[in-house]
Amino acid sequence: MVYKHQSNGALICRCSALVSNLSKRNEEENGIFLETVRRLGVLPNGQNEPARSICIIDSRSKSTAEKIASQKYVDYFFCDLPEFEVLRENFLNFIDTFKKLLPNNTTEVAYGLSSTSFGLHLSSFVNREFEVQTVRGNSEISFVMSDPNHFSQQFKWLQGIQYLLRSSLFTAQKVHLENVSILVQCFSGYDQSAQISSLTQILLDPYYRTVKGLCALIEKEWCSFGFGFKDRSGEYIKKSQSKFDVTAPFFLQFFDCVYQLIHQFPSAFEFSDDLLVFFLDHSTSNLFGNFLGNSEKERHVRFEMREKTESIWSYIIRNKKVFTNANYERSEFPLWPVIEFNILSIWARYYCRWIPSSHPSFMRRAVWRDRW
Repeated sequence: MVYKHQSNGALICRCSALVSNLSKRNEEENGIFLETVRRLGVLPNGQNEPARSICIIDSRSKSTAEKIASQKYVDYFFCDLPEFEVLRENFLNFIDTFKKLLPNNTTEVAYGLSSTSFGLHLSSFVNREFEVQTVRGNSEISFVMSDPNHFSQQFKWLQGIQYLLRSSLFTAQKVHLENVSILVQCFSGYDQSAQISSLTQILLDPYYRTVKGLCALIEKEWCSFGFGFKDRSGEYIKKSQSKFDVTAPFFLQFFDCVYQLIHQFPSAFEFSDDLLVFFLDHSTSNLFGNFLGNSEKERHVRFEMREKTESIWSYIIRNKKVFTNANYERSEFPLWPVIEFNILSIWARYYCRWIPSSHPSFMRRAVWRDRW
């Protein structure tokens, strides 16, 4: 269990994929487990009435995931999120597409999308058709829609962002509006389940939209749950030929989704996207011990994190002003984002950060500075 709704007692729980119907024993154990989760979701006023039902949020597609035996009060939602190999390839294709828009002498930097424009709005996408417009001296790329029902391979990354936001929004609405307890499952137990669980809590709980709250969320959902930072981190720009390569940008995809929420609700977050960039930078910098290795045990026993490294949480709290959003206004209400594809925005602050010509001008008072 990772979250309990304060008003209705509905739960959010996480696990790896439940065992399908290989035997009657598995079926019985699954039933006991699901009923336990359902009955834990009691109302906070002391009533014993359990949550009405439980919904299994499966990160996989309906075609690849097997339902467990039909259980009373149990529903399913299939997210259709890509596994790590596909996610990595989607990101590489996403990067390759924008290389076509670059001048020949542009330098590319790992983890960064080079671009000659600022503020890329995703009104539509095609495989090759695009036009560059100039608005008040700033280059802006708009894509021409030739087939609204066609998503090219180059933009599967953004489609994944949409699907992840859709799954998180569905989960939040189930918990908040329908008093339904949630079991989020993915094959590994720490990839997509961490993404969906974290985003859902950000949508529901204003605490996780604060600087301290986001730190607590990452520690709880990613570090303590054993997300494989060592295995999943890598230089995504370079395509690996090794069949043992398990690198995949799950952490980056999560923060891209958080950016989309900040973009839609600019006053709802205490932090700016500077904090998101900071996290991504230091998830691989090894300057802090919180993201070393693949587990808590490895960090504390093998790397002696507490004795030999500084905590990233302490650094962030000490330098909180650097990451603070000046327009922040705390709201106790949940966030219900629009998840249509044409609403998505390319995260220029991260992908275009190394190209000076893509930065906002001083006149716009929005200069990018990595003050850490």
